[in-house]
Amino acid sequence: MKNKAFIVALFLCISYGAHASYQLVWEDNFNSFNTTAWEYEVGNGGWGNGESQFYTNRSENVSVSNGNLQITARKENYGGSAYTSGRIRSYNKVSMRYGKIEARIKCPWGAIGVWPAFWMMGHKISNPGWPRCGEIDIMEQMCTGDPNSWNTTLATYHWDGNGGTNSVNDHAMYGLTCNVGEQLGNQYRIYGVEWTPSQLKGYVCDGNGNNYRQIVVMDIPNDASRGLDAFHQSDNEFYMILNIALGGSYTGYAIDGGFSSATMYVDWIRIYQDYTAYSGSKITNKSNLTIGGGSGEQTVTETVTFKNAATTLEQNKSYSFNVNYTVAEQRDLWVALYKTSNYDLIGESKIIVNKGSGTANVTINLNDIPAAGNDYILLTDIRPLNGAWTTRIKQEEKVNVTILQSCKTTNKGVGTFYVDADYNGNAVSLEEGTYTKSQMAEYCINDNSISSIKVLPGYKVTTFIDDNFNGTSKSWAESVSNLGSTWNDKISSIKIEAQGVTGKSGTYKIKGRNSAMYWDLKGNGTGAGTMLVQYNDEGDEKYQRFTLVEISNGVYNIKANTSDLVLDIKNASVDNRADVQTWTANGSKCQQYILVEVDNGYYQFVARHCGKVVEVPDNSSASDIELKLWDNNSQKCSHWLLESPSHETFDYWVIYRDDVSDMSSYLDLRNNGFAEWEGTVSATKASMYESNNALAYNINAAKDSWFGLGVLNTTGTYYFADIANYGLHFAYKTNYNGELSVKLGGTNGEYTVAFTPNYDNKWHTEELKLSDYISKGLILGSCTNNLLFSIVSEKTTKTGAEINIDDIYYYKKSVLPIVFTEIDYNKTDKISCYQISSDIIRINGISEGTIIDIIDLNGINRMRVLAESETQDIHVSNLVNGLYLVRINDTVSKITIHK
Repeated sequence: MKNKAFIVALFLCISYGAHASYQLVWEDNFNSFNTTAWEYEVGNGGWGNGESQFYTNRSENVSVSNGNLQITARKENYGGSAYTSGRIRSYNKVSMRYGKIEARIKCPWGAIGVWPAFWMMGHKISNPGWPRCGEIDIMEQMCTGDPNSWNTTLATYHWDGNGGTNSVNDHAMYGLTCNVGEQLGNQYRIYGVEWTPSQLKGYVCDGNGNNYRQIVVMDIPNDASRGLDAFHQSDNEFYMILNIALGGSYTGYAIDGGFSSATMYVDWIRIYQDYTAYSGSKITNKSNLTIGGGSGEQTVTETVTFKNAATTLEQNKSYSFNVNYTVAEQRDLWVALYKTSNYDLIGESKIIVNKGSGTANVTINLNDIPAAGNDYILLTDIRPLNGAWTTRIKQEEKVNVTILQSCKTTNKGVGTFYVDADYNGNAVSLEEGTYTKSQMAEYCINDNSISSIKVLPGYKVTTFIDDNFNGTSKSWAESVSNLGSTWNDKISSIKIEAQGVTGKSGTYKIKGRNSAMYWDLKGNGTGAGTMLVQYNDEGDEKYQRFTLVEISNGVYNIKANTSDLVLDIKNASVDNRADVQTWTANGSKCQQYILVEVDNGYYQFVARHCGKVVEVPDNSSASDIELKLWDNNSQKCSHWLLESPSHETFDYWVIYRDDVSDMSSYLDLRNNGFAEWEGTVSATKASMYESNNALAYNINAAKDSWFGLGVLNTTGTYYFADIANYGLHFAYKTNYNGELSVKLGGTNGEYTVAFTPNYDNKWHTEELKLSDYISKGLILGSCTNNLLFSIVSEKTTKTGAEINIDDIYYYKKSVLPIVFTEIDYNKTDKISCYQISSDIIRINGISEGTIIDIIDLNGINRMRVLAESETQDIHVSNLVNGLYLVRINDTVSKITIHK
């Protein structure tokens, strides 16, 4: 028996060196003809190539001698053929996918018509057949009538080029030849192929492994449409074939007339694989051949141990371990992670290792992130292929493991995400915010792993198919136990946002559903740190009034009406029974509350920073009990009714007007202060309009391109929400030719609506709707020191201009007509304008064709008449009583119509 262990290192063709670490997994040194590895193929019929030989199972054609397999072709009559030869294969005995296969072979040389070959065929040769099964020709030698071909070897790859039709007509092939430049046959050469998931590479070396020569390289993407998947299918491993054919298409069918015999010598065949670089590598060995040769007489002690297993792990959903092993044949190598308290299996994984020794890397992928703790163990074992745990051959001693806390966590979670439906499996809570894929990973939420979601009241979760809030999205305002096929395991980024009932800014008394008591400031306190309590109804007492100021999307600050302080969760606590107090406003989320509707007009106040609610502890109905923060379990002690304080409503809110005798009911705001912005205007003599009084200002040099004047509420707190549907009326007279805006103030600041004035230095009126301000964001509620009315320009176009303002009021239904104390007629020598009856105005001193316009004080042209003579009567029966302007060419007169 030959000992060739040292020859492996000596003869291995060096073709991969830097990019693969191959291990020898199978070899046959041909100390005998091993029928557990090889079988004969017998017969004639040309074998698809027009060959002339009859393959036999006789020793004359196939034998082993002196450590070599010998395949001999002979000229002799046998089975109806003039020639015999040998052909063996490893079908159903030894097969492989991916790796490096080599054979040390001495081929016959110079015998015309002799065709030696070392090649491989896919296991699916029977079904679906050739060429769909694929073929790898490692070595074929040309012995034609041209001596130049005798030193040439060929490597070729065959497949079904039409993607699975399995028609010979769709046969595709790619191969190249290599002329070694010297006598090729009658001396040993190493022929091989390196087969990876991406390519096939054929080569030839000298018999000692030197002079590596690449023959052909072909890329083999796993592409079924091109038939190249034949080289990747797990159930289509390739087996080996050795033979000598005679004649046939390859050699031009001719056989040397003087031919008597030719022999191919095979010293050894070896298979190498690299399971780390090419994880899909596989070998099926049903023979009794072992690494290093022989016929199974070697004894192998099988072992398995962790290689430097860590005793501490961080929280994760994936763990990898290196395991040293020695196995007598192909085995399953398992690694498992258990909880020691009840041997609860956390996760396990296996890989297949081939006969021999090595180090394997095994990765366990978990559905859930394991909880932190020191009660875990690792186990590794080896089993027969597909064997149950009860068939373990060898088990490593357990390794105690501690799992450390490493995922980000929050105690302010308002949305909880589960890896399984029905709120099962690993759960991770997140607070309000935005989370990309990488930020989700910081909380150990794997990409595309979420199956159900819980959302606290007052929030909505928006999920996105793609990272960075891209792709298809969907918002979830309520918990969902099963995301369905569209969203299950398809979420890559998340937004969590506050969302409450909008439009509730205003001043209220807040009444408890369970106790029927009202929010109150403990001990009538006015300083920071005063606790919020429930108390008996004390009517209009100011300590029981609170103003809601909407920030956005149903989120509110809550202001105590006795001061500028707001309700605050003490120390931003997220604990149950956290205190609710008054504090200086600082913009933090612990001073913001999401208003959530319950039913029948009741609401909850959800603390935005943590999702808990303001409630009465222990469902108490006692007076003077401090309110606290608690988990939202929707108990009635967390339900509150918003009652508007009692107050009188009015048809008019008067800011600037002398005569109010024609107003049915009005709120008098005429004693408030006037405001002039930083010297941008200065008072001047007023023009008469509604009376002798008006606001009159000169526009000075503007400050930063703006000027402003107005009326500021300095007299008290008023409930401006009552006039949300009112209009604003004012009259003006100016020669300023730029755009102006009217600015008003509410609970959340000041907002403007623009208008373009008539700048003819005559009186005009303007009406604006408060709803226009509300649509811009103005919130009306109980206000103090707010801007009642102002005229501003943010882009001054003219200085030195004058502006007069009069008759300013908010109105519920209609604008009041003006009765002037004096009518300033525009008198001329020729033209006169007067009313001769209740329905007729007469104009004298004009000419035929003169255009006459009658215009109301809102600037609307009510009538246009073309004069027919020097005197024109105009019927005005369709006009209401009041003051009108009569424009005759460029002359304007005033006239009051009485009926």
